[in-house]
Amino acid sequence: MPTFGDKSKSSDYQSTITNIYTAAKLNPIDALKITVGGSLLSYELKGVAYDVDQIAKENNKFTPYVGTVYDLSDEHSLYASYAGIYKPQVERGASLKTLAPLKGKNYEAGVKSEWFNKKLNSSFALFRTEQENQAQSIGTASFNGSIINTYEGIKATTKGYEFDVSGEVMDGLSVNAGYTRLMSVKGDNNQNVNPFVPRHLVHLTTVYKVPFVENLKVGASVNWQSDTHVDITLPSAAVVRYKQDSYATLNLMANYKIDNHWDAAVNLYNVTNEKYLSSLRYASAGQAYYAAPASAMATLTWKY
Repeated sequence: MPTFGDKSKSSDYQSTITNIYTAAKLNPIDALKITVGGSLLSYELKGVAYDVDQIAKENNKFTPYVGTVYDLSDEHSLYASYAGIYKPQVERGASLKTLAPLKGKNYEAGVKSEWFNKKLNSSFALFRTEQENQAQSIGTASFNGSIINTYEGIKATTKGYEFDVSGEVMDGLSVNAGYTRLMSVKGDNNQNVNPFVPRHLVHLTTVYKVPFVENLKVGASVNWQSDTHVDITLPSAAVVRYKQDSYATLNLMANYKIDNHWDAAVNLYNVTNEKYLSSLRYASAGQAYYAAPASAMATLTWKY
């Protein structure tokens, strides 16, 4: 048996969050639909973490939401939305106290379309997010031999766009595909923020109903993302860059509907056994883990 040292408790605190959502839909004219609403959040944090008192409280913090859709025709619509952001955080500052809540605004506008008698749908959107207290890594701290990531709250602005298309492209073949581009994620000093978040994302999923085997569907999905990295400052002041190259994963599936109650399915994940780090977010504390290798799962489902 291995020999373990004395146990220690780094944290002993409790957090309670309550969030109430409400929304109303308005239709002032036939072509215009408006949704207004928001959420009312209360939370409390109290206790001790890393020998530092953790105390935070907020009552009935309201964050608004407004969304509009305007129908240009039966097939094409314009939409726009605004949403407030207010989210308690778990990241800790240099003093090891929890950072203040993340605050901000999110704007989105785009166009949605239907094609080929509504068999195919497409959407294109531009988005912009403005945030305060965005957690940005400033290094690490030590507590009882453990390395702890530390952060500071900064202002950050994210801009980008995304395109999606989904529907039936031919008899029996359905497709869902999309591309997301983060054009910039900049801090208040124009620094690059969160480089561990990929700037390019592509996804493609296809499902095919096999014509000569009734109730059998087969499918495949491919996900690709661009490279990511983090820069870590060592105690010697030297800067080391950890990088994850771009990668793609392939998943396969087959589903057979036996009758109105029974379904059988087989799913194959990461078929090419791609080896990659799932995230570099906490790499400065040595926490960067490889994602799951190739795997398979078979299921038999019964529904009443």
